[in-house]
Amino acid sequence: VFTVELDGSKLPDGYELGDQTKVTVTIREKPKVSISVSEDRVLAGHPVTVTATRPAAAANNLAVWVKVTPGSAGTSDYRARWRSPGILPVDIAPGATSGTAEVFAIGDKDVCAETFNVKLYDRDWYRRGDPTTAEVTIIGINPDADENQPDEPEPDPEPEEETPTDTRTIVGVQQPVVTAQPDTDPDPDPDVSEDPDPDPEPDAGDGDGSGEVPRQPCQPSGQPAGFTDVTPGDTHSDCIEAIYAAGITKGCGTNPLRYCGDDSITRAEMASFLARALKLQPPTQPAGFTDVDPAGTHSTNIEAIYAAGITKGCNTNPLRYCGDDSITRAEMASFLARALKLQPPAQPAGFLNLDPDSIHSSAIEAIYAAGITKGCNTSPLRYCGDDPVTRAEMASFIARAFKL
Repeated sequence: VFTVELDGSKLPDGYELGDQTKVTVTIREKPKVSISVSEDRVLAGHPVTVTATRPAAAANNLAVWVKVTPGSAGTSDYRARWRSPGILPVDIAPGATSGTAEVFAIGDKDVCAETFNVKLYDRDWYRRGDPTTAEVTIIGINPDADENQPDEPEPDPEPEEETPTDTRTIVGVQQPVVTAQPDTDPDPDPDVSEDPDPDPEPDAGDGDGSGEVPRQPCQPSGQPAGFTDVTPGDTHSDCIEAIYAAGITKGCGTNPLRYCGDDSITRAEMASFLARALKLQPPTQPAGFTDVDPAGTHSTNIEAIYAAGITKGCNTNPLRYCGDDSITRAEMASFLARALKLQPPAQPAGFLNLDPDSIHSSAIEAIYAAGITKGCNTSPLRYCGDDPVTRAEMASFIARAFKL
């Protein structure tokens, strides 16, 4: 809280104090938002209520975005009043602590149960609470169908028959004599087809988020920078240190030094990351963005990446950049592919949820072929292009792209 007050003793001649001479300003922290669903199992044709909750009511409306993605279900198995494809808007009205919206389960008369996922979509005006994800199962129309039944356990092996014995009389005493079975291979060679030290499967929790797994570790040079909000050994910590050492980031605060890794990266910040990584210089003639303040922190870098052909802006008539908007994984792919002049491979990778005709598809294929991403899921292969990218995740992407 701070106060702005008019000092009457400093007024020029001919002026006097009016009725309102003091204003108190309160700076509020961004509210934490959590989400929940009315039920985690629902019949086809029934709605699921998604609730967004904040800790305390406020005077202003809070617009919450919720990302709905397929699990084993397809996108045709559910519907809602989308803000954009897959984004469900949930408004928390002034004076309220929660708001709701509905997703309708369709199911397409599937025999087996199928799932979809609900996740809080990061925006700049709120923070993540707990929980922020949920899974919903659409119950199949015939739960008793054969394909819905668990695999029957393998039967226990029958006990081996005992080796037959014969008896021979030796000096009047009966003594069993075991009939030995021949050993066809007394010292078999090991099976050379088995890998004695197989590579582990990717851990969906590691990497740049959403299942990303770095293909090589980052190698920061020198001593740690001393970020107060970066834990050494975390998934992205080495890459954050690497891009800081390379002069690509300056952090989000200097006293104390902070990185703000959980914040969504904006288009303006992305411009600065790339301009510093590529050592670009701004052009002598500005492009004429109508929404870029020439005195802004990122303005020269926005002009530099536009001149280099890395961005085309968010609108051309009039020319705008939309620097405060968050970057999605699909947009990030286009930025990096243009920055590195990557070409898509001749053979697509086979992403399950990637439209080959979409504006970012060739860039996504290109950064996958270059080893910058492994997708958000490997079995089946998916990319999750509509998901936002955090500053921590971006550190890993940038470090991989520029081999830091």
